[in-house]
Amino acid sequence: MILPTKHVSEAESLLAAGAVLLHELDRPRTPTELWEAIRGDGISTFDRFVLAAEMLYATGVVSFHDGLLEKRSV
Repeated sequence: MILPTKHVSEAESLLAAGAVLLHELDRPRTPTELWEAIRGDGISTFDRFVLAAEMLYATGVVSFHDGLLEKRSV
């Protein structure tokens, strides 16, 4: 489910959903703003949106401060 496999296509993987989220995080956004921006762009449900956001947060790719999601600088 996180990575594409024989039975999970690339478009259905959380890795692809995370890429969509990162593409839209050109500036810090609230989760609601981000959901409104990406709804329908390969992320069909709010559950998948939350899972992708959690994956990015758990891996340290994004941070959450003062109600805003933003890309972490390397």
